[in-house]
Amino acid sequence: MIICEDLLFSNGAKLEKYNPADVVFEEGTSAKYYFQIKCGTVKLNTFLEDGKEFVHGLPFDGHCIERAICLPGTIMPSMQLQ
Repeated sequence: MIICEDLLFSNGAKLEKYNPADVVFEEGTSAKYYFQIKCGTVKLNTFLEDGKEFVHGLPFDGHCIERAICLPGTIMPSMQLQ
């Protein structure tokens, strides 16, 4: 679900810029924020015990990070900009 930017900003949202390969949050951390992508592509991934990478998704411009994984206290996969 995409939330109107005006509504987000009127409730204290901040626009943050990241560089390619920046890690926005790491696997195993708890969700604290809602992420809505204004511009770019994000990789949601987990590294398995055998070292293989599992990509959960590649949301891009106009998408949000799945609401279900952004609930406070939910353990997150890692999120890295592409």
